[in-house]
Amino acid sequence: MKRTNSRITRNSGNAGARRRMASRECARTTACATPPAPPPAPRKPLRAMTPEETRAWIQGTRSALEQKQAREWAYLDHRAHRGIHTLTDDAYEQDHQLEDDLLAMLGELEAHL
Repeated sequence: MKRTNSRITRNSGNAGARRRMASRECARTTACATPPAPPPAPRKPLRAMTPEETRAWIQGTRSALEQKQAREWAYLDHRAHRGIHTLTDDAYEQDHQLEDDLLAMLGELEAHL
């Protein structure tokens, strides 16, 4: 859907249907650009980790969170370039504030190891 001035209009054509079909095709074949990541192993409680394990967990979590933010910003920038903005875009932007806070907390936690 596109926001044009104060009204929202649907995109013309079957772009959504084409994306869904491509997504389904990707799920059935190995032709995907990036294979899905395996699910993360359950982590031990922080109090049961050694400082080295905690540092490694912090670094991995920070990296994954930064990659997530980069994907979301690229998505939002692409939509903004096309003139599309919805309430979901606002929610993503608000999520980034929480994610920035979590990244800062991870840095503080690492500094205290």
